[in-house]
Amino acid sequence: MLRVGTSGRSVPHSYKNEQQELDGFDIEAIKAIAAKIGYKVEWTTADFSGLFGMLDAGKIDFRTLG
Repeated sequence: MLRVGTSGRSVPHSYKNEQQELDGFDIEAIKAIAAKIGYKVEWTTADFSGLFGMLDAGKIDFRTLG
């Protein structure tokens, strides 16, 4: 399981589409990589500034740009 943090507010990297699902370059790249290596993705959305603390606390494995 890959635990990924994102703000979900940075078009075109990571944003919520009309169906309120995460979309964007970063989201699609992570989905493709995870599928290739056989992992599922657990998404967490938070304020951009909070993502660094989540990394430090081990709550997420990495974050997107946006």
